[in-house]
Amino acid sequence: GYENDAGCTGGVMIDLQDLQSFELDRATNQTTFGAGHCLGQLYYKLDRHGLLVQGGAVSSVGASGLILGCGRGLTTQLHGLACDSLLMVQYVDATGEVKIADIDQNPNMWWMARD
Repeated sequence: GYENDAGCTGGVMIDLQDLQSFELDRATNQTTFGAGHCLGQLYYKLDRHGLLVQGGAVSSVGASGLILGCGRGLTTQLHGLACDSLLMVQYVDATGEVKIADIDQNPNMWWMARD
């Protein structure tokens, strides 16, 4: 989201900017990326391969927040919402365990991430 617009008065804000991993599977054109990417960073990295992520017009918006918040943007009319392309999420649950959510593993969490 936008800087200082997290509705977090009195709460905890977690800075994700150092989570910058990026992998592209050229056989499937599927991308795995860290939650710290801004949309502009993803646009740049994908453009070098002739690819595009569905997204918005403001390059400084956090890509993971945009996708988890539906992902309306410039390409929605042609390609749908960014969350429609979400295949898998990795998350830490309340006990501190790292988990995967996709159509087969923890599908309720996966649908929640896409909703």
